Amino acid sequence: MTELIEGQLRVSGGVVIGFDLTAALAAAGALGIDPVAVVELLPVIEARMVEAAHAQVNWATEREQE
Repeated sequence: MTELIEGQLRVSGGVVIGFDLTAALAAAGALGIDPVAVVELLPVIEARMVEAAHAQVNWATEREQE
């Protein structure tokens, strides 16, 4: 499901802060996934995604400064 919503991100100040929960719940509904499961599991997935996105940005910034 995360592949369906990977373009539906919440961004603040140019920084990725998470998935759009409304889009996630809509995708889950279309796929027949229990919305309770999405609300329970998405924050864990979201935290790892944000962590990875920030690490990638930090890596690119460090390379530019070399």
